[in-house]
Amino acid sequence: MKKKGFLLEINLASISKKDKFIEELEEVEKSIWRQIASSRYDLDYVEYRIRRKDGSIRWIEDYGHFVHSDTMGDIFYVFLGDATEKRERILREKARLVNEKL
Repeated sequence: MKKKGFLLEINLASISKKDKFIEELEEVEKSIWRQIASSRYDLDYVEYRIRRKDGSIRWIEDYGHFVHSDTMGDIFYVFLGDATEKRERILREKARLVNEKL
């Protein structure tokens, strides 16, 4: 099973070849493979940051499903979403709760 570099190609192609991963890609890939190995249905979910060409940082939610086909080989179905607003909302809510306790 070819693992190395395959996820990078899929993710960058789906986002933009000009965007760069901020997280350590190797750690993201390890997390994906651990989840697939322990999932009954070969599913995974990861969040990571990318830096866009304009310098802005975006949070990505990455939902994956790994399938092996005798005719096509190993296939990843990957669905990506921009989770930046959700992450920012969570951080604002945490800050509000901390300020309430002070």
